[in-house]
Amino acid sequence: MEEVKNCPYCGEEVLAVAKKCKHCGEWLDKAANKDSAISETVKVDNSAKLENLYKVARRAWSDGDVVRALKSYEQLLLEDPDNWEPNFYTAFFTGMNSLKDDSPGGSFKSRGGQVSISYEYRSGIASCINRIQGCIDSVFTLIENIEDYDEQKATVDAVQENVEMAASHLRSIIDSEHSRMKNEISLYLKNVQDPGWKSLWKPNDENRDIYYRDVLAMTIKVASRKKRLEEVVNKRRFDKYWEAHKNEKEGLESEKSSLNEQIAKFDKDIKAIPGYTEMVDDQQGLEQEKNNAMSSVAKPETGLLTFGIWAGIIGAFFTFGLSLVLSIICGIMRSKKKKSFQGQQSNVEAEFDKKLQSLNEKHSRVVSDVEAINKNISSLQDRVNEIDTELTKPR
Repeated sequence: MEEVKNCPYCGEEVLAVAKKCKHCGEWLDKAANKDSAISETVKVDNSAKLENLYKVARRAWSDGDVVRALKSYEQLLLEDPDNWEPNFYTAFFTGMNSLKDDSPGGSFKSRGGQVSISYEYRSGIASCINRIQGCIDSVFTLIENIEDYDEQKATVDAVQENVEMAASHLRSIIDSEHSRMKNEISLYLKNVQDPGWKSLWKPNDENRDIYYRDVLAMTIKVASRKKRLEEVVNKRRFDKYWEAHKNEKEGLESEKSSLNEQIAKFDKDIKAIPGYTEMVDDQQGLEQEKNNAMSSVAKPETGLLTFGIWAGIIGAFFTFGLSLVLSIICGIMRSKKKKSFQGQQSNVEAEFDKKLQSLNEKHSRVVSDVEAINKNISSLQDRVNEIDTELTKPR
C-alpha cells in the first residue's frame, strides 16, 4: 500500500510522493512549480490553508458530494470556529445526512399480542429538523459581525435559501412516509375480517401535522432572524454614518432648534394681535352653534328598514309577491327620508358658511394679519420637516 500524507492546505489525503494536491490544486513542493518562489521550504500560511479548505468544501457542495462537504466543513469548524459558514454547513449537512441512513418508520406496533397503528416516521426527520433549527441563532449572531453589507446580505440569503430547500425536501419525505404507511395499513386491513376493527383503524395525521409545524417553525425562525438582523444592521449603519458626520448632524440640529424658536415666537405674535382673542371666541361659538343645528336634523328612522327586511324573510316562507311589494315600498319611503335628511344637512352647512364668511369680514384685519404670520410659520415648518427627514432616513 502506497504511503500517504495530508495536504497542508486542505487536509485531504494525497500520495506521499505527490507534488500537487488533487483536491485543492495547491503545489505541495514549491520548487516543482515554475511560477512559484525558488525557495524549497514550504511555509504554510494559515490563511492560505483556510482559503483552500473553503475551496474544497464549496466545490464538494457544488458537486453534490454532501459527505465530503461535511468532512471539509467539520475541519473548518476546528480551524475557523468564529466563521458562520462552517457553523451553518456542519449542522446543515449533518442534518441532511441523517436522512440517508435513517430507519424507516413503522406503520404498526405490537403490544400484548395485539397490533395497532404506530405512525412512526423515519428516524432522521426529527434529527434533521433539530440540527438545522438548532444552529440558526448562533449562525445569525456570527453573521452580524460581517462588516461588508453586501456580503452580509448575500450570506443571509444563502442561509435562507438552503433552509427553504431543506424544508421542501423534508415536506416531501413526510408526505412520502405518510402515503407509504397508509398503503401498508390499507393492505393489512384487507385481511382483517372483523368490521369493528376496520372502523377503529383510521389514519392518524397527528404526527404528520407535528412535523409540518416543526418544519414551518424552522423557516419562520430564519425569516424572523433575518428581519431582526436587518434592523440591527440598519441601526448600525445609521449610527456609523452620523458618527462620521458629527458636524453635519450638529449643524442640522442647531438649525432645527433655531427654527422652532422662531415658530414659537410667531405663535406668540399671533396671540398678541389686537382682536385675535375675540375672533377665536366668536369662531368657537359659531362652531358650537353649527354642531347643535346639525344634531337637531332628524335622521331617517330605522324602523322602515327593519320592517322591509322582515317582510322579505316572511315572503321567503309564504307569499313572495306580497313581500316583494312591501320591501319595495319600504325602500322607496326610506330613500325619500334619506334624501330629505341630506338636504337639511346641506342647508345647515350653507347657512353656517355664510355666517363664517360674515364673521371673517368682521375680523378681516385680524384674519389678514394671522394669514401673513402663518405664511412665515409654514415656510419655517417645511424646513423643519426637511431636517427631520434628513436626520431620520435610513443610511
